[in-house]
Formats: sequence, structure tokens, C-alpha cells
Amino acid sequence: MEIEAQRAKCDYCSCYLVIEPGLIRQERGGRRMAEPSPGLESDLPSQLVSHRTARFELSLLEQLVPDSGPEWFRPLELEEERFALLYLRLVDAESQPLEKDPEPTFRVLEASLRQDEDPGLSAYLALEHLVSQGYREYLEICVLLFDPRSSSVVTYNAGCPGSLLWGSLEEGRTLDSGRINQALQARMLREQRDYFSNSSRIRMAADDIMVLCSASYAGRGEGPYGGALSALHRSLNEHLGEHPLRVVALAKNAFWSDRAPAVQNLMPRSHLRVAAVRVLPVEPWDSLPSQGRLESHRVDSFEVALWRGPRDFVQVLPLHAERFVLIWLSDPTGELSPELVEGVINAVVAVLDRPEHGDNENPRRAGREALEGLPQTTRLCLMQFMPIHARVKYFRRGWKQPLALGARGLRDSGALQQFDEGGEATVGPGCRLFFPGAQDYRGEISTGAALAENWNGGKASALYRALVAHWRTKDTARAFTNLLLATLGDSGRADGLALIGTRDLE
Repeated sequence: MEIEAQRAKCDYCSCYLVIEPGLIRQERGGRRMAEPSPGLESDLPSQLVSHRTARFELSLLEQLVPDSGPEWFRPLELEEERFALLYLRLVDAESQPLEKDPEPTFRVLEASLRQDEDPGLSAYLALEHLVSQGYREYLEICVLLFDPRSSSVVTYNAGCPGSLLWGSLEEGRTLDSGRINQALQARMLREQRDYFSNSSRIRMAADDIMVLCSASYAGRGEGPYGGALSALHRSLNEHLGEHPLRVVALAKNAFWSDRAPAVQNLMPRSHLRVAAVRVLPVEPWDSLPSQGRLESHRVDSFEVALWRGPRDFVQVLPLHAERFVLIWLSDPTGELSPELVEGVINAVVAVLDRPEHGDNENPRRAGREALEGLPQTTRLCLMQFMPIHARVKYFRRGWKQPLALGARGLRDSGALQQFDEGGEATVGPGCRLFFPGAQDYRGEISTGAALAENWNGGKASALYRALVAHWRTKDTARAFTNLLLATLGDSGRADGLALIGTRDLE
């Protein structure tokens, strides 16, 4: 293959790949292909549009059908690395495209998305604009709004059944994306029915793919033998997690190879377009920070791994009746004085190590009494271990609530009870408690699934993936190292992180 400036020429077929910013286009050379492919595929040049942000990657492959009616199918860049994928057609009752320029309507759609970031509202305003111009036919519209903060997408689909698919790695299959409204008409602006609600937010895991295909692919307006939607489903299911460029290329090939014999020699009635948007994973750090150190403490059948700050105080104390408590003190604003540390230890022991008292398993009370009169910046975490019952009780102030991890990932994590500043859990074989420390996210949560709704990067974050995979690393300290590096990759902060697991007694 001969490479020219911004063009790659194939000596076999005399075709060129023309490379432009965000676009790769196929052009014919000076002579026909030596052995053209059967059917019409070779007569429709392919064009590839690419787009990449910090969190998403788009590949859009299209083959333009001569004399097809106008339509809009394009990505739209928004602020803060958000972007949308838009599909808009003006059609008649038979889903045949009309010879009407959709660009003014598209501009209304674009302005609404930039201002309000609400796909359903943008569709309403687009229809309202058309009606104000005297339009009385149908509007087919599909809007995908991608949010990099949560690696999620909100969609609106009216009149485009079969055009929007979600390739989910967690489900291991291709799914429909949610609610589909009928094609929009003027009357819908006045009816007291909801035609403009968005679908529920889809939280995508790393390497999940959203696929949007045009009407010709889904079979709308193509007659009883048109379309190749089943081929698209099959192709996506066979290639889950693959690069979006390969997904759209295979989808295009499936369209031509699976067409019904009755239409194999007929040109599609509208443009053939397939877009795939993949969620890019957030990568963990590859080395530990220079400030602080990783510690591991064995407490009977438990093992605790934590990241100790340079000025933190950490100590494990034995209690009566084969119990233990880990005291973790921290103050990000300065040093901890010896007098402060001694006072906290005495207050904790006074509550938790009273053999004659019935309330000696209450780290919440111990923590509150230990912090009385101390600066508001003082952080305290108490972990009380009862090995006989595989039970952990804890108090934390300045730390987030821990997350329960199951023996095979995030599910089946056992009982975890949370209270205002503490809680308790049974940590069975393989199960773990992960303390997110002083990380910054909304609310107090106890599961990895809930974390994905509040954590930067969502299910595509390095931490979420590490939580799902924690059980593959049996050693608690090594598993904690993976979680630590993942958290650093997402947030850059490590203070207060800890992991509690169980171990076999020697």
C-alpha cells in the first residue's frame, strides 16, 4: 500500500482512504476494483467519522444512498467533555423521508441540548419549531446524551424502534436501551399525555457500547424484507467489548450479507449508518505515593490492610474475651500530640474493655466520648473485632461508611448494618469490608452498585472494576493494594483507605 500526504492508496483496488481531522473517508481511484464484491456494497463508498473524549470513543460508519431524502445523524460536542449523538428524520406516515431541509430544526435541537442537556425537552422544542413552520407530517428522532462524570447515557427515542442498542458486558448480551415513543406529530404538543420523557439513565461499565443505527438498517420504510436488525443483534452479541471501529464495520458487513434475497439487488431507500460509542476505562496508578505507607495488621482470624498517612496514629489493642480494637487517629491540619493520643486511647479502652459491663461492644459510644473536646479536624476510626462470631463493629468520624464486598465480587456480601456514625457486619470467608476513607462523594452508601452512582467515572472507574475483581486476589494486603491504586487513579487521594478481610488460622 502506497502512503501519500493524508491519503493511503491501495494498489490492488485503486481506492484511497482520505484522512481528515476526525474523519476517514474511502474514495475510488482511477480504475474499477479488479474483483468487485457481489451485490451493491462496492457501489456505496464507506465513510468513517471518529470522535474521542477522556471517557468515550465514537466510531460512525456510513454509506450514503443516492437520491435518499435528507436526514441528520451526527455527534455534537458539549461542555465539560459531554457529547450527544443525534438522529433526526422528517418522514411521512410510511416512514419515507421527505424532501425538507432538517437543518433549521437541528439547530433548535442543538441549542436546547447545549442549554438544558435534556434530550426529551430538545425533541419537544424541535417538534414545536417544525409545527410553527407549518409542518404536519412525522418526526423520527433519537438523542443520546453522554455524561463522562458517571460514564452514563440518557436517551430519548421517538419513532426509531430497533435503532438503539446497548451492548452490556455485565449482562453479557445486547439489550434494548429502554422506552421508545411513537414518531412525533403536531397533536402531541397539546395532548395531556407524556410523549417526551427520557429513558432511565444507563450506567455503562468499561468497554460497554451503545449502538445507534439508521432507519434502513432497522427496516423502517424498507418494506417487509428490508433491514438486517437480527444480524446487528447477532453481530453485537458475538463481539461484546470489542473496539467500536470493528463493531460498526462488522455491522455494515452483516447488513449486506443478511439481506433477504428479495431485496439483495435493490438499493436501500435511505442512508446506511451505524454508530458505536464505547466507554473508556479509567486506569489505576502504577505506583504508590511517596507520602504515607501501606500497613497490614493481623488480628486473630482477621487481617486489616490500610494506608497510613505520615502523621496518623494506628494501634491494635487486645480487649477482654478475645476481642480487639484498632484505633486510627488522623488530623490533616497538623500533628497529633502525645497527650491527645493518650486521651483517645484511655477513653476507648474505658468503654470497650469493661468485663463487668454490658455495653462493652459499642465503638460508637467509645468514639464519641473519645472525641469530646477535641478539634473538629480530628478524624477517628475504631474497628472492634469479635473473631468468635466473625463480627466487626466500627465507628468513624471523618471517614466514609465502608462498603460490603461479597466472596465472588460485589454480590452476596452478607449482612451490613449502618448507623449514624458506625455500624456492624459479619465478615464471612471471602467477604470483605472496604473503607473509602475521606473520599469526596455524596451520601453514605454500603454497596459497590450504589458507589457507581456517586463515584467519579461510575462503573467505568478504576475503583469499581477493582471492587468487582477483589475476590480474585486472596491475600488481603495485595487486594488492598489493587483497590488503593485504583482509588488513586480515580481521585488522586488515598487518606483513610482500609480493607478488612478474613484469613485461615495457622
